[in-house]
Amino acid sequence: MEPLLESIANDLPVFGYTAASQKQDLDGHEIEILVCTHPTKPHFWVMPLGEGAFFRALFRLGQRAETDAAGLLGVLNDCNTRCIAARCFRLGTKNLAIGGWYPRPYDRTGFGVFFEQCQQDMRMVFGLEGLRPYYSSGDSEGA
Repeated sequence: MEPLLESIANDLPVFGYTAASQKQDLDGHEIEILVCTHPTKPHFWVMPLGEGAFFRALFRLGQRAETDAAGLLGVLNDCNTRCIAARCFRLGTKNLAIGGWYPRPYDRTGFGVFFEQCQQDMRMVFGLEGLRPYYSSGDSEGA
């Protein structure tokens, strides 16, 4: 396993997550990713990106996201002005993605601060009343 992903996988249990390595095809190139799960928190993927690792969780959007795309984008802009470590973006027509990038070199304390802030950003996003009408009734897709 790539050293950065291995360090992340080794430290995620501190936060209650388990991480499983998985090979994924990305535009004809096989990359290794981590599939990270938790019994009560959103699932996410971690993948190498540039000189770091990108964390991404996906959530289903409901019908209103398709019929009121401008409204959804306005709410996502609001989310992004409030987030510190993560960013929100629409992925296709049916998914809301929340992602954050952690740079090399790996530092356990620095990673802990980054990860906690990403979790806080996610809680803030899902607490916003303006975003609620756009959700699907489904749970986190986990990546």
